[in-house]
Amino acid sequence: MVVWIILAIIGGIAVALQAQVMGALSGKIGWIGNVYLAYVVGFVAAIVLAASFGRMNLLDYVRSPGTWYQYSAGIYGVIIVGTIGICSYKLGLLPTLVIIFVSQITVGKVITHLGLLGAPVKRVSVIELTAMVVLVIGTLLLLYDRSS
Repeated sequence: MVVWIILAIIGGIAVALQAQVMGALSGKIGWIGNVYLAYVVGFVAAIVLAASFGRMNLLDYVRSPGTWYQYSAGIYGVIIVGTIGICSYKLGLLPTLVIIFVSQITVGKVITHLGLLGAPVKRVSVIELTAMVVLVIGTLLLLYDRSS
């Protein structure tokens, strides 16, 4: 379990680094150029990783039985990368990351509460609901502080 926690921390660090770099790039090459660059470099990195781990049979991915929404991850990726790039540039790094985080937590809980997209149902608890309300209030305070 410790390995997965460390991996999640690395992912969180990567999101913050990506947001800052993409925010700076959006000011120079625009958000569409930014998305394109991120995906080209990401594609090359994915090929290197796949080759390094000896797993690169793309036909396995094409043949694998999946539902329509499982193939939409790339579209979500474009939305994520594009919004991180433009919002980091326009709002700043911290507000962008906080808004994204709170949105992820909220939508993630709705998905698990309702059992959407194949997720196992786990009903929202009073503690979870309270935590989400506190997160939203904190986000609003952060945004209010920036506007004054």
